[in-house]
Amino acid sequence: DSIFSSSEKNDAQQLRAVLHRSEFTNNGVKRVFGIAREKFTGCGPLFVQPAISGSSFPDTLLQGGDAENQETDASLRCLVALFLLGFSLPKSTLEARLVGGKSTVALLQRLGMLHPCEIDPDLLIPYVQLFPMDVNVLEEGGEKDIE
Repeated sequence: DSIFSSSEKNDAQQLRAVLHRSEFTNNGVKRVFGIAREKFTGCGPLFVQPAISGSSFPDTLLQGGDAENQETDASLRCLVALFLLGFSLPKSTLEARLVGGKSTVALLQRLGMLHPCEIDPDLLIPYVQLFPMDVNVLEEGGEKDIE
Protein backbone atom coordinates (compact mmCIF):
# COMPACT_ATOMS: atom_id res chain seq x y z
CA ASP A 1 0.00 0.00 0.00
CA SER A 2 2.94 2.36 0.61
CA ILE A 3 4.48 4.38 -2.22
CA PHE A 4 7.84 4.33 -0.48
CA SER A 5 10.62 1.94 -1.45
CA SER A 6 12.32 -0.26 1.11
CA SER A 7 15.31 2.12 1.14
CA GLU A 8 13.05 5.01 2.22
CA LYS A 9 12.52 3.85 5.76
CA ASN A 10 12.57 7.00 7.84
CA ASP A 11 10.32 10.05 7.68
CA ALA A 12 13.00 12.38 6.31
CA GLN A 13 13.74 10.03 3.42
CA GLN A 14 10.04 9.64 2.72
CA LEU A 15 9.53 13.43 2.74
CA ARG A 16 12.45 13.86 0.34
CA ALA A 17 10.93 11.20 -1.95
CA VAL A 18 7.52 12.96 -1.97
CA LEU A 19 9.10 16.34 -2.77
CA HIS A 20 11.24 14.78 -5.50
CA ARG A 21 8.36 12.81 -7.08
CA SER A 22 6.19 15.94 -6.99
CA GLU A 23 8.97 17.97 -8.66
CA PHE A 24 8.89 20.49 -5.79
CA THR A 25 11.99 22.24 -7.09
CA ASN A 26 12.88 25.79 -8.01
CA ASN A 27 12.09 25.02 -11.65
CA GLY A 28 8.87 23.21 -10.73
CA VAL A 29 7.63 26.23 -8.76
CA LYS A 30 8.53 28.56 -11.63
CA ARG A 31 6.48 26.33 -13.93
CA VAL A 32 3.44 26.61 -11.61
CA PHE A 33 3.65 30.41 -11.73
CA GLY A 34 4.33 30.50 -15.48
CA ILE A 35 7.85 31.90 -15.15
CA ALA A 36 9.92 30.96 -18.18
CA ARG A 37 13.14 29.21 -17.23
CA GLU A 38 15.26 31.55 -19.35
CA LYS A 39 13.73 34.69 -17.81
CA PHE A 40 14.71 33.79 -14.27
CA THR A 41 18.03 32.07 -13.76
CA GLY A 42 18.49 32.42 -10.00
CA CYS A 43 19.02 29.26 -7.98
CA GLY A 44 17.87 30.66 -4.64
CA PRO A 45 14.40 30.54 -3.15
CA LEU A 46 11.47 32.26 -4.82
CA PHE A 47 9.92 34.57 -2.27
CA VAL A 48 6.23 35.20 -2.68
CA GLN A 49 3.75 36.86 -0.39
CA PRO A 50 2.21 34.14 1.79
CA ALA A 51 -1.49 33.96 2.53
CA ILE A 52 -2.80 36.13 5.31
CA SER A 53 -5.75 35.47 7.54
CA GLY A 54 -8.99 35.97 5.66
CA SER A 55 -7.48 35.73 2.18
CA SER A 56 -9.32 33.46 -0.21
CA PHE A 57 -7.67 30.50 -1.89
CA PRO A 58 -7.07 30.95 -5.63
CA ASP A 59 -8.83 27.85 -7.00
CA THR A 60 -7.05 28.35 -10.31
CA LEU A 61 -3.79 27.36 -8.61
CA LEU A 62 -4.95 23.74 -8.40
CA GLN A 63 -6.26 23.70 -11.98
CA GLY A 64 -4.49 23.39 -15.30
CA GLY A 65 -0.84 22.47 -15.49
CA ASP A 66 1.09 19.73 -17.19
CA ALA A 67 -1.30 17.44 -19.06
CA GLU A 68 1.46 14.87 -19.66
CA ASN A 69 2.05 14.21 -15.99
CA GLN A 70 -1.13 15.13 -14.15
CA GLU A 71 -0.32 13.26 -10.93
CA THR A 72 3.01 15.02 -10.46
CA ASP A 73 1.57 18.41 -11.42
CA ALA A 74 -1.42 18.07 -9.07
CA SER A 75 0.89 17.12 -6.20
CA LEU A 76 3.27 20.00 -6.96
CA ARG A 77 0.42 22.51 -7.03
CA CYS A 78 -0.84 21.31 -3.62
CA LEU A 79 2.65 21.56 -2.12
CA VAL A 80 3.07 25.09 -3.51
CA ALA A 81 -0.32 26.14 -2.11
CA LEU A 82 0.52 24.70 1.32
CA PHE A 83 4.19 25.26 1.93
CA LEU A 84 5.07 28.22 -0.25
CA LEU A 85 1.87 30.28 -0.16
CA GLY A 86 0.60 29.14 3.25
CA PHE A 87 -2.96 28.19 2.27
CA SER A 88 -4.92 25.54 4.18
CA LEU A 89 -6.45 22.78 2.08
CA PRO A 90 -9.06 20.11 2.74
CA LYS A 91 -7.61 16.76 3.80
CA SER A 92 -9.73 15.03 1.15
CA THR A 93 -8.18 17.22 -1.59
CA LEU A 94 -4.67 16.42 -0.40
CA GLU A 95 -5.36 12.70 -0.14
CA ALA A 96 -6.66 12.74 -3.71
CA ARG A 97 -3.97 14.95 -5.27
CA LEU A 98 -0.67 14.45 -3.41
CA VAL A 99 1.75 11.80 -4.63
CA GLY A 100 1.22 8.98 -2.12
CA GLY A 101 -2.23 10.20 -1.09
CA LYS A 102 -3.19 9.21 2.46
CA SER A 103 0.35 7.97 3.27
CA THR A 104 1.79 11.37 2.39
CA VAL A 105 -0.86 13.28 4.36
CA ALA A 106 -0.13 11.06 7.39
CA LEU A 107 3.62 11.66 6.93
CA LEU A 108 3.19 15.44 6.79
CA GLN A 109 1.02 15.37 9.91
CA ARG A 110 3.46 13.06 11.74
CA LEU A 111 6.31 15.46 10.94
CA GLY A 112 4.28 18.39 12.32
CA MET A 113 4.12 20.11 8.94
CA LEU A 114 0.31 19.99 8.75
CA HIS A 115 -2.25 20.19 11.54
CA PRO A 116 -6.06 19.96 11.47
CA CYS A 117 -7.98 23.18 11.92
CA GLU A 118 -9.75 23.43 15.29
CA ILE A 119 -12.94 24.69 13.62
CA ASP A 120 -12.97 22.35 10.61
CA PRO A 121 -10.97 19.13 11.17
CA ASP A 122 -11.03 18.32 7.42
CA LEU A 123 -9.02 21.49 6.76
CA LEU A 124 -5.25 21.02 7.17
CA ILE A 125 -3.13 24.03 8.10
CA PRO A 126 0.54 24.23 7.07
CA TYR A 127 2.88 24.98 9.98
CA VAL A 128 6.06 25.42 7.91
CA GLN A 129 7.22 27.15 4.75
CA LEU A 130 9.46 25.37 2.26
CA PHE A 131 11.59 27.19 -0.30
CA PRO A 132 12.94 24.82 -2.96
CA MET A 133 16.42 25.70 -4.16
CA ASP A 134 18.48 24.31 -7.02
CA VAL A 135 21.92 23.67 -5.60
CA ASN A 136 25.13 21.83 -6.30
CA VAL A 137 26.10 19.27 -3.68
CA LEU A 138 29.09 17.02 -3.29
CA GLU A 139 28.36 13.33 -3.30
CA GLU A 140 30.61 10.35 -2.82
CA GLY A 141 31.49 10.06 -6.51
CA GLY A 142 31.92 13.79 -7.19
CA GLU A 143 29.58 16.68 -7.80
CA LYS A 144 25.93 16.25 -8.63
CA ASP A 145 23.28 18.85 -9.43
CA ILE A 146 20.14 18.35 -7.42
CA GLU A 147 16.95 20.31 -7.24
